[in-house]
Amino acid sequence: MKRILLLTLIFVGMTLNLWGAAAVPKQQTKAKVQRQRQILIQEEQMSRGRQEAEYLSESSQQQTPGEEVEEIVDLSQLLEALAQTGQPWSLIMDPEPKLMIVQHFIERFRQHSIVIRKPAVFYAQQLDSMSQTHPDMLRQPLPDILQTIAIIEYDFDNGQNKDAMALKVLGQSAFEQNRRRLGLR
Repeated sequence: MKRILLLTLIFVGMTLNLWGAAAVPKQQTKAKVQRQRQILIQEEQMSRGRQEAEYLSESSQQQTPGEEVEEIVDLSQLLEALAQTGQPWSLIMDPEPKLMIVQHFIERFRQHSIVIRKPAVFYAQQLDSMSQTHPDMLRQPLPDILQTIAIIEYDFDNGQNKDAMALKVLGQSAFEQNRRRLGLR
């Protein structure tokens, strides 16, 4: 009887020791994954910071010398105007307010449970670029323009099928070209 009890205790002790040894690598792996995840988050934040700095730098260089401020407008008035039409966008000289405006409208979408993941600087650049080649697009309210760009970029997450939304916005031919551009086909 003593032998059996002793062997059982030794076996249980060995099992506990094995579990303890197995738990250490598992904990180390979990900590390693958490460190890697934190590094990725930091790299993404640094990348967004660099994108913003580049946008701010490029925008300030694009202003022509002698260009004067015609009117100083309160941000709340500007947001109200842009909710009606995107035309004031082309009149904004400084890049910082543009980033604030885009971030404001992204947050407004978020309040309606719509997630836009790409940074405000991405959309500010897109708005600048697209409004130069297609200035008539600014006749639409800025939130509508932002929504359209986000749908085309597959970055408008409202729970609906992203393909169906993009197809509705673009039409069949442009939809297929857009999917190829995004590397989805």
